[in-house]
Amino acid sequence: MSDDTLTFQLEDERGPRHPVSALSADYWELAIAGGLNSSLEAGGATARIVWRVVDGYPYGALRPGTWAAFAKPKLRERWNSAYLPELYRAYADMDAADLNGPESADTWEEQWSAFIRLWQVHMDVGFAAQAAIDAFCEVYESLIGGAHLEALSLLAGSAETTRALEYALRELASAARAESEDALRLRSDPPERPVSPAFKAALERFMQDFGHRGHDGTDPAVAGWDEEPERLLAEIGRRLDEDAVTEADPLGAARDRADDARQILAKRPDDLARFDEALGIALRDGSLAEDHAHYIDLMLVRCVRQLALRAGRRLVRDGAIERADDIFHLRKAEVTAALREPSDLRPLVRERSDLVRDWSARRPPKRLGGSGQEKADTDDVVHGIAAAPGVGLGRVRIVRGFEDFARVEPDDVLVCVATNPSFTPLMAIAAAVVTETGTVHSHAAIESRELGVPCVVGIEGALDILTEGIVVEVDGTAGIVRIRR
Repeated sequence: MSDDTLTFQLEDERGPRHPVSALSADYWELAIAGGLNSSLEAGGATARIVWRVVDGYPYGALRPGTWAAFAKPKLRERWNSAYLPELYRAYADMDAADLNGPESADTWEEQWSAFIRLWQVHMDVGFAAQAAIDAFCEVYESLIGGAHLEALSLLAGSAETTRALEYALRELASAARAESEDALRLRSDPPERPVSPAFKAALERFMQDFGHRGHDGTDPAVAGWDEEPERLLAEIGRRLDEDAVTEADPLGAARDRADDARQILAKRPDDLARFDEALGIALRDGSLAEDHAHYIDLMLVRCVRQLALRAGRRLVRDGAIERADDIFHLRKAEVTAALREPSDLRPLVRERSDLVRDWSARRPPKRLGGSGQEKADTDDVVHGIAAAPGVGLGRVRIVRGFEDFARVEPDDVLVCVATNPSFTPLMAIAAAVVTETGTVHSHAAIESRELGVPCVVGIEGALDILTEGIVVEVDGTAGIVRIRR
């Protein structure tokens, strides 16, 4: 089948909310797609994913074929003993890569092979973690008879990195509250960096562990919290009121639900043993479905960014471009050629910069080829996919990208196309989360369950139906959003 006959779907669930520049487009088409298809090939699947970046937005299509079983026994052990050390070695090599010497072009090309390999690790781990979750859900449904979401609720709170990030943000807010001057600086517009020794120490600890976050993990042109701490300071400022963050305990609630299931199976010892085995594997291995993004997507894209900026500084020195970050308007092969033989690329950079600006003013089509989808309900009850249990009431806050983050207040209902790791701190203070795309296994669903926040996903047109400022009730158990008029 020719790729020209495929239907391409906008990657608005996993992709950025803005048009990407040339180098980031290659990161999608070469590194991310290359890693995914390497994982499929290694697993014995013949199906492939084709990605194209059109007018700055990534689109994906399935090239039909067979799929494979992606389960990996003892995934967490393999992660700790093999995958994680491989990641850290690769990041150290990227940080040490010399882009100033005579072999700089070859070094640049070699690193792209490393990007593909690490995205293959991402896919290998992600597929296997999801297989562990799916296996538990099947066992739960066959033994208990509950719904799929009910089974998933027993796994809430198991992602270590999500819990650690939330605790670290609370520590920063607590340190700021302890010093009135720090709190005043954070409440200013724009927020100013606090100056007390206690806050500085807490911020340094935070940056060591989480400074590479603050972006979606797929666009190297976007800086993280370590380069642009203003967005982090704004997030801390939203948490200065002690009641701004609900003290949810999703892990404790999940353990209680697991105990309830054990009571049902108490007189069926074989079934109980099967349940406990599947649950143990899902908690241990399935939690990597979210944890691995912290170590791969987010850490890797930071290393890619820093490597690209070093190449950019080299090209500035050679007179090829004006600023180091102009490199993001060049394709990978153009950077290779410029490192070998510098030429004046400034007109090309200006042309592509103008293109990205033009693309930003447009709303990209959902599909390229194929037929459109039906619009969601438009009455006072809107149906989606139940993704995280509970009921939340609040005012709708539409978030299309980073530029809207500062407007989110505690107990707002966060409404967006989809979430990614940069949204996690916002989700923690939200009354509920609603997305246009996604499934029970999407980032919005997983993180909402981790944080104990009600969530409904898959409401196409939600950003048009749920207008800014209206009050809605989100029932994450039933998959319903009720508009309070």
